Amino acid sequence: MQIKTKQKINKKTFIIADTHFGHENINKHEPIRLRKSYEHGFSNPDEFMIHQWNQKVKSEDMIFHLGDLAFKHPDILDLSNQLNGNKILLIGNHDKPKDMQILKDNGWEIIDSIFIDLKPKLSQKIDKIISKHKDEKLLACYVCDIDGKRLMFTHFPLFDDNPYDKHYKNITTILEQIYIALDCDYNIHGHTHSKGAKEPFCISACVEKVACEPVLLSELLKEN
Repeated sequence: MQIKTKQKINKKTFIIADTHFGHENINKHEPIRLRKSYEHGFSNPDEFMIHQWNQKVKSEDMIFHLGDLAFKHPDILDLSNQLNGNKILLIGNHDKPKDMQILKDNGWEIIDSIFIDLKPKLSQKIDKIISKHKDEKLLACYVCDIDGKRLMFTHFPLFDDNPYDKHYKNITTILEQIYIALDCDYNIHGHTHSKGAKEPFCISACVEKVACEPVLLSELLKEN
């Protein structure tokens, strides 16, 4: 299987995950959002993260969001209109279908399945894995080669033994099989917020790990 996005991810692509716009309660569990906001003169983390997003990302830039863009946000279209860039969203567990359709209708590229941007022969290695589970919800990833490294972008971190995530074990097991079959080097992920992931090849793009602002893929890889 070889599926390609319309836009090609590269080292100059901005990456971020788990902004959870509209989710007030998350600030109790992830205080860095409030702390960073206060440090920059904002009392509202959403306003702060939108400001930081637009300070870093210009209209012509590509930004790849690795899931959980918003959480019960009252106006997803208004939110979209406030964010700069050519935007790609790989769905997370809090991204609702009706919101995804609105975003898609307004210029976002939505990754809601398995996207393999490799040579056909390599892509075919996972056909059997995918064919058995093609209807599994939230089975989304993007695999590509950048500067000699094979990267797998997911919402959920791979090889995660957190009991809280047992609901997603079917999904992560399939993604792990794909990661191994394609001999990937790094898993760029979201979902874990400030906790990160146990495996050294799992690199978190969660806002709590990237100073609440988008980061260039080249910088994310440089730090690991």
